[in-house]
Amino acid sequence: MMIMENEVQLNNFILWCKNWYQPIDNKMNIITEAQKILTLDDYLPCNNPISIALTYIDELVKKGITKPIRLQDWNENIIIGMTVHNLTYNECLLYTIRHFFAFECTKLPLMPPVYSRKLYKLGFVAPTRFGNSYKLANYKVNKFFNKK
Repeated sequence: MMIMENEVQLNNFILWCKNWYQPIDNKMNIITEAQKILTLDDYLPCNNPISIALTYIDELVKKGITKPIRLQDWNENIIIGMTVHNLTYNECLLYTIRHFFAFECTKLPLMPPVYSRKLYKLGFVAPTRFGNSYKLANYKVNKFFNKK
């Protein structure tokens, strides 16, 4: 089953997972980053970005867009993250979700990110390889996504 561009509910969240948005402050934890990015996808400031992401993954599996997740693999990654990197369970789960969207869920037709002052106020900027102005970053992104 095909998914249309306007149906990608978590477009900005997925772009964040793919590192199209970089945090200005490297001290911000992953859960706070996810909460802020979800506001770009018209979710009110939420306390639980994990449930939103997992619900969306379930929808993608039901539509046949992606394969079901392997819970054993996810659980192993979470345990490793908790023991080796001293992260909380929720942080490890969010890193695992982020990895899923970045590398395993590749069939979604994403809209290009828009770099602006609004994004900066949320605490994010374009990757440094796109330059240091909104105009240059947006030009390069649109060229990459073949939008202009």
